[in-house]
Amino acid sequence: MILSTPRAAKMQLRSQGPQISFAAPNRGSTVKYLFTLAGLLVSSAALARPVPVNPNVTTNDPLPVRVLDCGGSVIKQVSDRFGGPIGAPRSNGSSVGFTNGGYNVSYDTVDAIKNSRVGDHVMICLMHIPDPDKCPPGDTRGRIYTVTNLRTLESWTLPDSQHMCGGA
Repeated sequence: MILSTPRAAKMQLRSQGPQISFAAPNRGSTVKYLFTLAGLLVSSAALARPVPVNPNVTTNDPLPVRVLDCGGSVIKQVSDRFGGPIGAPRSNGSSVGFTNGGYNVSYDTVDAIKNSRVGDHVMICLMHIPDPDKCPPGDTRGRIYTVTNLRTLESWTLPDSQHMCGGA
């Protein structure tokens, strides 16, 4: 059976199974149909709006210093806690380093870090700063960051050290 429109083909598919052939009764309607489709594609592309991007965030931002501030960076290292490949025999935990000096570490294997690659762009947001009255002077460990890998769109929330301030 020869069908002239996709709707007719769909109706035919429902009633008789997948024996379909698209052909127009004449060449003029095929050309008209193709031009209509092309026009729809062009008009939808013309109406698409760009995604707003914060121009203040770059890949060279320093680590955020205030809670809920964010900045961009690039992954420079992905490994287990001891520098080996994540998931290798005898590997332990996860760690990731950034070009701005930031670092995250976990005793667990974090899939979002395992799926990351050197060179991936990330957004780093500071989520927690330990109470300075409860930390020894100069011990700034224990800041917690949420990092989103902009290639995979996976995120993790981890501290910058294996131990909090005042710890081992």
